[in-house]
Amino acid sequence: MQAPWCFITAMVFALSTESFKEALTNLTSEAASLLGMTCVSATALNFAGIFALKELGASSQQIIGKLNTICVAAISMGFLNEQLSGTIIMGSGVVLCGAALVEMGKMDKMKDFKDQKRLEECNLEESHEDAIEKSA
Repeated sequence: MQAPWCFITAMVFALSTESFKEALTNLTSEAASLLGMTCVSATALNFAGIFALKELGASSQQIIGKLNTICVAAISMGFLNEQLSGTIIMGSGVVLCGAALVEMGKMDKMKDFKDQKRLEECNLEESHEDAIEKSA
């Protein structure tokens, strides 16, 4: 369990506002199967997130999480005719620009790392050639 206090809070709220007995009497086999599929998909999504975090790293995972919200908004506008305010659209643009800046920074850092690696390799080759010349 990722956050026991969230589970406890949800259980206290559910038990104080809902009737467990009434819920069981109204539970159909279709509803139970949908509930089970929801639990399975939520568990699979949590495990997928763990593996993605391991592969991508924390900063990339944060960017993907922010872009996920924008994708959901775009899909809801396209398929469900959802109306979004200008503030939300502007905020989405700011998030996209921020994600682009982070990615550009990562590319520059990788470029600098590769340039440094090449420089070190050249220096190593030169010192190796100098050693050969001195021994000859």
